[in-house]
Amino acid sequence: MNQNTIQGLYNIPAQVITGTTETALLVPAAGLYPGFPSPLQAAGTGLQLCWPADVQGADSIDCHPFKVRVVGKAFTGASITLQTKLYQVPYSIVTAGTSATLANDNVALSNAASAAFTGWANFILEAQFLWDSSSQKLNTSFSTSLNQVNGAAVVPTSSIVSISYTAGNPINNLNFLPSFTFGTANAANSVTVTEFTLERL
Repeated sequence: MNQNTIQGLYNIPAQVITGTTETALLVPAAGLYPGFPSPLQAAGTGLQLCWPADVQGADSIDCHPFKVRVVGKAFTGASITLQTKLYQVPYSIVTAGTSATLANDNVALSNAASAAFTGWANFILEAQFLWDSSSQKLNTSFSTSLNQVNGAAVVPTSSIVSISYTAGNPINNLNFLPSFTFGTANAANSVTVTEFTLERL
């Protein structure tokens, strides 16, 4: 966290992911994390970062870069790979509470699966974005993605995201959600997100 951070979640409780299905970061159950569940983000739905209400429609966002960062550690019960992604979530999907299905979210940044590892490993997924109100497009202007597994970095791939905006509330579609995919099912597999932040640059 730094003085440019405008939204941040830290040390989110570990999320067990026993299968190989791509799984969104989920809102913890009541009593596990301060402020969640909330009226907009119910327990078990996707845990996304959203722009605060005090900057909705602000010129400070229009064609000014910002960054989204997801940092954490993963645990595997055997020699297993891990893939991380970052999605942009439309506001209609946030309010419907269906972001965790990922089907109606847009991939903003994805990296290849890591090398297989056993036990603990750390990861960071970071993207720099640029949005402007004229084109109404969100672009990954510069992005870096590192899946650090026992010293082996994974080269990222990224895609340009184009989204529509709601008149009168133009940046409410700038919501972000990470996901995780383990290559092999195991009852011990889990992910602990230690930092999930949104910051101006």
